[in-house]
Amino acid sequence: MQLPYRAIVFIKIDGHGTPVFQVAGSPKPACGAEAALKLAHAVHGGACFYCKHALKNDDMTIDHIEPKTIGGSKSIQNLVVSCKPCNAEKARQPIEAFKPAAGREWLEALLIQVEQRLQTITPPSPRPPVPGATADP
Repeated sequence: MQLPYRAIVFIKIDGHGTPVFQVAGSPKPACGAEAALKLAHAVHGGACFYCKHALKNDDMTIDHIEPKTIGGSKSIQNLVVSCKPCNAEKARQPIEAFKPAAGREWLEALLIQVEQRLQTITPPSPRPPVPGATADP
């Protein structure tokens, strides 16, 4: 994923248990996920996650990848910048039902994020031995 997503940096969990983010290049104070994504788009621009057309601020919406109506959260990982037509067409569908290629892109980006975060908290696991290989003397 490119801008504006890469401009959002996790800062802390506030006193209410809500993740708070700072937007690179913005002097504004840290804020919640949806506000951070809107601010990142305002500062850095970006394109609709689904159709890839460049967005102006007046055509930009925030879409929940997994709709709230089927249990989707308000977490940053579940939010993308979308144009109004794509957001309306997607409606309450899961991403893979609306645009399978976008679903794959989103899941691959999540996988990279999970792998990076795991490496910061846990040393890599040793690889299991290869069957039939001999140990060095």
